[in-house]
Amino acid sequence: MGDTGKVVAIDASQAMLAEASKRAGDQSAVEFRQGDAHHLEFADNSFDACRCDRCFMHMADPRQALAEMTRVAKRGGRVLVYEVDFETFVIAAPDRPLARKIVTAWTDSFRNGWLGRYLPGFFRDQELQDIVTIPAVLRFTEPWVRQLLGPTTVDLARQAGTVTTEEATTWLAWLDAELATGNLFSTLTGFIVCGRKPS
Repeated sequence: MGDTGKVVAIDASQAMLAEASKRAGDQSAVEFRQGDAHHLEFADNSFDACRCDRCFMHMADPRQALAEMTRVAKRGGRVLVYEVDFETFVIAAPDRPLARKIVTAWTDSFRNGWLGRYLPGFFRDQELQDIVTIPAVLRFTEPWVRQLLGPTTVDLARQAGTVTTEEATTWLAWLDAELATGNLFSTLTGFIVCGRKPS
């Protein structure tokens, strides 16, 4: 960014922007704006680089959001998106069929739960050049796993009829036991995709 650079941060939620502004502190070079990623209110070729981090999973049209990022990037500028693919979630569970049901319930609770695997294709569709894809594996600590695959997700699976009440009870009992011993192992893979707008 240097001494004269500027960052414009956009989010649809005013509450998220307020929290981000609070965390940024005295950063006069960062401007926070409420906006829609599908329709960015900037002229073509406005920014040296554009980046989106774990937001496409929630968007109605991620392709359109990437098209907008490409449009407002300067010629020769970089466009980067980081997104996870929830079905890459790995957990060392003894009951593999039950684990698959729980992970699928969690994955399908997101609008675009498989988004990570599609990113490189989206970048090619925008005719971005020098595309690089970097897998980024996250190791989850124990409390996070219970938050993600615990009662809320299990209840979603039970309500959908993909797990029985008995299976739900069995899963949660196993999860709590693993958390108590500290033996739980789980990971999730995300993908950093970067490309360059043609000059």
